[in-house]
Amino acid sequence: MTTGPVLVTGAHGPAGRALMAQFDERGLPVLGVDMAVDDSSPRVLRVPPAKDPTYPDALRSVIKANGVEVLIPTVSEELRLVAGLRGGSWDGIRVVISPGDAVRVADDKLLTARCLAAAGVATPPFAGGEEFASGPGVAERIGFPLVIKPRVSRGARGVRVAHSAGEVGEVAGSCIVQGFAPGTEYAPVVYAALPGGSFSRSGKPLDPFVAVLEKTGLTAGEVGNATGVKRVDGPAVADVARLAVRTVQAIGLVGPVDIDIRRDATGTPRVLEVNARFGANSRAVPELLGLLLRDLDPGDP
Repeated sequence: MTTGPVLVTGAHGPAGRALMAQFDERGLPVLGVDMAVDDSSPRVLRVPPAKDPTYPDALRSVIKANGVEVLIPTVSEELRLVAGLRGGSWDGIRVVISPGDAVRVADDKLLTARCLAAAGVATPPFAGGEEFASGPGVAERIGFPLVIKPRVSRGARGVRVAHSAGEVGEVAGSCIVQGFAPGTEYAPVVYAALPGGSFSRSGKPLDPFVAVLEKTGLTAGEVGNATGVKRVDGPAVADVARLAVRTVQAIGLVGPVDIDIRRDATGTPRVLEVNARFGANSRAVPELLGLLLRDLDPGDP
């Protein structure tokens, strides 16, 4: 693939650990960076948090000092920054990230919902926090239960479910309010070819790859990260797979994408949110990394 190591950010987080383990299993050189390191992981180097103004220079120093040729960000908070730096500052380095505009949309749950709704992709009914707080009848239009969560966040941070008007409380303008879909929750993963990467024998880009994972438990009961997943396929989840691919195409994402989809009361799958990166469950779908490696070295058969 490359002569230098791959650099994975957020190496001690769930997504970073899963990804580094897969590189190890394939016998490929990999390094990590994280804001917390210890002596037990000499391959993981310390960098400041993504919001620290010195972060770009610290990351660049690690890349130059170690001959890194590929950078794979796995931390949500850094995606916009890295997408903005993927040009001149990173010449000669392959950065596994979507275009900046697509990353910006996926990073903001309200922008994601608006983009998908405009493209006819099924989402729960939704409203921005300011609209919800000031617009009469918005709660009735969406319907209870409601999910209230920050527009920019990950996991279950700041997420709450309101089953009645008395449970709503204050809704900040920085939140999105969605209808709660009570059915099965899925974590499909999609891989869309990087520009200049994987091609079929006819010379056309390959269709996006998708695998559907069903969440077997959630950290916060009704919502949150998956405590476990199982891979499912066949006609029963074909609608979920199609919806995941349409989501990636509507936003314009490339590379690995991690999506949350849940069935509503009628059984219709609806997109909850999108992560424009490898997720914590990537190890359950080894094809995802395999497609990336092929993209990074498209001369391989």
